[in-house]
This record gives sequence, C-alpha cells and structure tokens, in this order.
Amino acid sequence: MDIFHINDTQVLLNPDASIKPAGFVWLDATHDEVNLDPEAWREEVTRITGTQIYDLHLKDAVNLTHPSYFDATQDYEMVVFRKLALNGEAAAIPNAETNEIQKRKIPAVLNKLLTVPVSFF
Repeated sequence: MDIFHINDTQVLLNPDASIKPAGFVWLDATHDEVNLDPEAWREEVTRITGTQIYDLHLKDAVNLTHPSYFDATQDYEMVVFRKLALNGEAAAIPNAETNEIQKRKIPAVLNKLLTVPVSFF
C-alpha cells in the first residue's frame, strides 16, 4: 500500500507517522492487498487515519461482484464504481463464500466489456 499526504503545497509519499491535519491522506491499495488480509488492512488504515472502516464496507471492498455504490457515514464516504477490466481480468470471479469460480452473466455482445470494482473511502 502506498500512502500519500497531499496539501496545498506538496505531496509526500509514505510520510512519517505524524500526518499533519492540513490536506488529506490518499491510501492506494490493490484489491489483492486488501483481500489477502482484510482485517490487517483495516487496522493499518485505522492506524494511519484514525478512522475505522465499518465491517460491511470492508466486505464490500473485497467483493469482486459488487455493483457501483455510494454510502456515507459520519466518519467517511465510500464509493464503489466498476472500471473496464483489461486483458480479461474479470473473466473468472471467485465466489467469496464458496471459493468456486463463477462467470458473470452478461449479454453475448458485451463479452469483451468486462468490469471490476474499484472502491474509494
């Protein structure tokens, strides 16, 4: 995961532990990084930002079949949108509950237009 602190005058990559209140923090993590150990990823986000991601939002973030979505809490907002997948990266989607591979059901004309979710908190 890459950490960026962005303010009016600069962007710091992987800043030290004391992130200043001015500006905002951008955490960039791949789906694989989050899915490897979601709880450890959430703990790292909490350590860096002081904000804990809700359980359901954590499940949403690792769900490869999640549709586009928006939700707001008192602490943060979550946006999921589906980006176009490159090189068939969404052709086979593992079912989170059974670990079986499932194909997305889409019209034949759209077989080459596959998508994968991208989550923003």
